[in-house]
Amino acid sequence: MFLCVYLYLRSIIRGVLSCVFGLVFCFVFSNKKKCQQSRQLHNNNNNNNNKNIIIIIIITTTKMFQIARFKDSAVTIKPQHLDKEPLTAIVAELEELYVDKVITDLGLVVTLYEVNSIKGGIIYAGDGAAHYEVEFRMVVFSPFVNEILVGKVYSLTDENGIRVSLGFFDDLIVLPNKSGMDLEKTKWDDKEKIWYIEEESVEFLAESNNEGNREEIGAMVKKFIEPGQQIRVRVTQVTYPEEPKTKQELQKRKLEDGGQREGKFAPMIVRCSIGELDALGPVDGNEGEDDEDELEEDDDE
Repeated sequence: MFLCVYLYLRSIIRGVLSCVFGLVFCFVFSNKKKCQQSRQLHNNNNNNNNKNIIIIIIITTTKMFQIARFKDSAVTIKPQHLDKEPLTAIVAELEELYVDKVITDLGLVVTLYEVNSIKGGIIYAGDGAAHYEVEFRMVVFSPFVNEILVGKVYSLTDENGIRVSLGFFDDLIVLPNKSGMDLEKTKWDDKEKIWYIEEESVEFLAESNNEGNREEIGAMVKKFIEPGQQIRVRVTQVTYPEEPKTKQELQKRKLEDGGQREGKFAPMIVRCSIGELDALGPVDGNEGEDDEDELEEDDDE
């Protein structure tokens, strides 16, 4: 009888333990799968495809640039570059990885500012490359809404909008809508294939009475917005379009959605306005020089 009770209790204990181990296994496996899915989603949302990057802090500077601090835990120096000084090799690798790349919701990386710390240098068996953890700072082009920028009218400007280039960035656009321009005065000349601003040229007749008052005569003139001409714009929105999966999808994209850019995808679009024509729009030579001098003074500071 005691043997029967013993066997009965042992079977119950085994059943309970099996259930416990099964629940623990399922919990661990499901958590691991969720973590993998979370990391994969994070990687897909990074335009620079670097899954090890961490943006630590952003220090806002004047004008259209920021200095952002990064931490990359997987900077790899290939075997053929191991004969160089570690700092030299790491700087070259960081510039290749980040410079001229767009990071979603941050901006366009313009240049490396400084390297703050370097750790590691581990070489794994069968690999041959050296792996480092690096903290560094980058200069990022990240204009804010309502910021005033001065660029040049891009050569590919057409009826879809006025494209503006800063030299290092060509995807500033002024759309032909109420948020982009004064539609009553700014128009597209379909014959000349050029945008123009309709202005009133005021002339005066000779003095008509003893009080010295002069009669004004208004005449409308066209002020053309020509490629290569300097233009002052106000930032209205910065967007980061989702990358198209096929060339056909890219061809269907509008300019403001990252398309129509010499067959290439534009991962960052800066929408602008020239609606306030008293302060914005094409600038004269002297005005443009004053703006450039102001930028140089800010850089010196």
